[in-house]
Amino acid sequence: NQHGGAQNDEGADKGNRDDNRMEVADDAADRIERLEEVDRASVIVSGKSAYVAVKLDNNENNKLTSDLEEKISGHARDTVKDIDNVYVSINPDFYDRMRGFREDIRNGRPVSGFFGEFRESVERVFPTAK
Repeated sequence: NQHGGAQNDEGADKGNRDDNRMEVADDAADRIERLEEVDRASVIVSGKSAYVAVKLDNNENNKLTSDLEEKISGHARDTVKDIDNVYVSINPDFYDRMRGFREDIRNGRPVSGFFGEFRESVERVFPTAK
């Protein structure tokens, strides 16, 4: 089954390449936004990874502490099932791009039209992401 690659672990050496899917995880974003330090969040799941773009609330240092990153990752893991990795960024450009991708997905735009752009954005912000 060419469309059911998500259940097949045979292609693990290809990383998540067979998972050219993107899903908006609003439930995870809502939960992350309840954190005192967070103003807004967008979460997109692709393959076995969740990508979280966050706008912090009144953070004078505009820094993502490891403690806050752990809290955000924990909320994503608790809300989104079957993910191996959570990547969190407070980069404003990435935040804007993620909100754009979220709107594209919500508006029914075919993911194939912008998946490459999404991967490029992710690899720029998270060079070690697979």
